[in-house]
Amino acid sequence: MHDYFFIRSLDLLKPEGILGFIVSKGTMDKQDSTVRQILAQKAELIGMVRLPNTAFQSLAGAFRPQGNLQIGVD
Repeated sequence: MHDYFFIRSLDLLKPEGILGFIVSKGTMDKQDSTVRQILAQKAELIGMVRLPNTAFQSLAGAFRPQGNLQIGVD
């Protein structure tokens, strides 16, 4: 599903526009390179940074419901 939105976002981007993605390692590391090839055909990569897998570790679990709040579905 993510791949669809990446490609669609590029389709909607104005000429000479700049678009940034923050993605998981799955997008750039998956064995099937089809999506990467489509992205490369539609856009010019300006740059890419691979963050360490602990980059957002301090934010993990940052939202914790307070009091009697319960989240669920019926």
